[in-house]
Amino acid sequence: EGVCNGATLYHALVTKTEEEANASAERIEARVQLKEQRRQAQLANVEAKKLSAQQKADEKVARRKRRLEVDAAADGDDDDAFARGDEDMSRVGVKEMTDAEWYTQEVGEEPDPDMFKFNRPKYPEGGGQPQYAGDVSAAAGKVQSRKRKKR
Repeated sequence: EGVCNGATLYHALVTKTEEEANASAERIEARVQLKEQRRQAQLANVEAKKLSAQQKADEKVARRKRRLEVDAAADGDDDDAFARGDEDMSRVGVKEMTDAEWYTQEVGEEPDPDMFKFNRPKYPEGGGQPQYAGDVSAAAGKVQSRKRKKR
């Protein structure tokens, strides 16, 4: 026991009978036993949690391996699915048709130049790169600001 945690051997103002001292000792012993029981329960819970986490991790690895095996097995069947004309494989390699191309195919004549004037592609070239106010130097990869000429 620590310096201040031990049993009181002498107190100038309090005197205890033998029965009171025994009751106090029993309470202290019960508190120590309860503390030890809680510690053992906590250690058991920690071990169970570690075991559960390890089992979850093992199951996750097994699922990932199964998924990779299924994907690897399915990779060989892509050509067959495309030949059968499955819906999910039917658009592989097909280019999106513009409005002007669709008009030409359906109507049979070229559209007026002004008809699809404001037609823009869905995804602009460059993948939506941010626009800078300055010029981007390809060699240095840095933004060069536009400076005013001194007069």
